[in-house]
Amino acid sequence: ALKFAFGTEGMPKWGNDVSVATVAADNVNFKFPLLHGDSVEMTGTVVNAGKSSIAVHVETNRLMFPSRQKQLVSESYFFMVVIQKAGEDGIKTKDGLVPPLMIADDKHWHLHRTSVSAREGQKLLAEESKKLKSGDALVPAKLAEVTLAAKRDHHVTFESTKTSANRLFFPGHLNLNKTIFGGEIIRWMEMHAVHCGRLFTKNKNVFTIGMHSCEFRHPILLSDWVSLEAHAVYVHNTTLEIDVEVFIERPDHPIISNKASFVVTNFDEVGMRKEIPVGLDLESASQEWLHRYASAKHRYSVSRHRCMLDPKLALSKVSKQ
Repeated sequence: ALKFAFGTEGMPKWGNDVSVATVAADNVNFKFPLLHGDSVEMTGTVVNAGKSSIAVHVETNRLMFPSRQKQLVSESYFFMVVIQKAGEDGIKTKDGLVPPLMIADDKHWHLHRTSVSAREGQKLLAEESKKLKSGDALVPAKLAEVTLAAKRDHHVTFESTKTSANRLFFPGHLNLNKTIFGGEIIRWMEMHAVHCGRLFTKNKNVFTIGMHSCEFRHPILLSDWVSLEAHAVYVHNTTLEIDVEVFIERPDHPIISNKASFVVTNFDEVGMRKEIPVGLDLESASQEWLHRYASAKHRYSVSRHRCMLDPKLALSKVSKQ
C-alpha cells in the first residue's frame, strides 16, 4: 500500500507526517495448513483504490517439495487508508495522494471485483446484524437448531466461555506510524481465539480456518495497557465461532480498539473433523448474547453460499431458507 501510494521515491516520507494505516482485514480464509520446513511465497496486490483508501489482496502459497508447484494456503483482503499524523490529537485521513488503479489483466480484474464483493458482503452482514438488534425480541426456541442440540452432551452459558488476557506491547511491535503493528494484534487475537476454542471443546486439536472481519477502531500506543476478551458465540457440527474484543484502558472507561470473529474447527488426533459435544444454552441467555448468536448463525449460513464471490446472491438464498 505504501509503495502504491507514494512509489519508491516516497520512501523517506513513510516515517514522517504521511503514511498508511490498516482499517480492516476481511475474508481471511485458511485453505491448507503450513507445515514446519515449508517454503512460503506471499504476494500482495493492490486491487482497489479510492480517494484515500487502498485495498490489498494478500495470497500465501506453499511451494510443494520436490515439484515446487504452488499450493494456496490462505488469502485475505486488507483495507488501508492514507493518513496524516496530527501530533497528540491523533491521525486523520489524507485525500489526493492515492493514484488511480490500472487493471493489468483478467486475474487482476477478478481480484478487483472480488474485493468489492467482499466489502459489500461485510456491509450487508453488518446491516443484517443491526436489523436483528433493532427488531423484535429474539426467541431462543426460534434460534435453536434442534438437530444439532440433540447431539450435544450438555450446554453451557455464554458467560462461562469467556477467556481473558492482559499484555503490554514492546518497541519491536511498533509500525511505521509508531503505533502497534496490526499484524501483531491479529496474531494475539487469533491465538486467544484458538485458546478459547480448546477450552470450550476440551480438545487441543482446534485450529483456525477463517476470520470474518477484524476492525481497527483506535490505534494502540506503546504506553497503553491492553486487555482482551474472547467468547464462544455459535457452535455448529465441527466448527465454532469466537468473538474477540481488544480493549484499551482510558481514564474514563475502556474503549474497544479491535474486534473480530474467528472460525475454528475441531479435529481428532488423526486430522479428521470431530463433532463438538458442547452447546450454548440459549434459554438462559440475554438478548445481547442471543443477538451475537443470531448474527454468527447468519454469517455461517451466508459463508456456506459463497458470500465472498456474490454477497447479494448468497444473502437472497439465505433469506429464502
